[in-house]
Amino acid sequence: MTDDKALIGRLKRGDQAALECIYVKYRPQLMATACSYHVDRHVAEDILHDVFLSFTKRITKFEINHSLYGYLRAGILNGIRDMIRRRSRQKTGMIRHVLSDEIMHSPHECSVQSEEVNIVEKLLHTLSEPQREVVRLRIRQGLKFKDIARVQGVSSSTVRGRYRYGISHMRGSVIRHLG
Repeated sequence: MTDDKALIGRLKRGDQAALECIYVKYRPQLMATACSYHVDRHVAEDILHDVFLSFTKRITKFEINHSLYGYLRAGILNGIRDMIRRRSRQKTGMIRHVLSDEIMHSPHECSVQSEEVNIVEKLLHTLSEPQREVVRLRIRQGLKFKDIARVQGVSSSTVRGRYRYGISHMRGSVIRHLG
């Protein structure tokens, strides 16, 4: 830790060689951490780059209280979580788009949507019937949870849970499939 304090002190004074020392010292461990979460090596490099960029931007206010490695590792883990959230939102957007019955304009759009429809239909069939019905009624018909609850004869909170679980399950399946 004393070595890290000295490196941070040098970095605060503008010594770029100190940043290189920190990078060389912690890169292997940080890459191993990222890759242990099944992150592609190129994506792990991007996350590592972002963590070091953020670290250098905040260096003037940075105070080392614990371990520098722990701080950088937390940045890596946050970067992985952010990436997963972004991918998850993209996949949910695809699911919503496919289920929304939008009119297509070109043959290419039709073929892409056809492929997406097949994927979403397969994902829908991995859900229980009540969940599948909630997802379809909510997205295709635009029904509110309270209206779906009346149709299914259950409470609104049950419907919200079925929807949340159904979408989450489909999203997780897409993420596992696409890696």
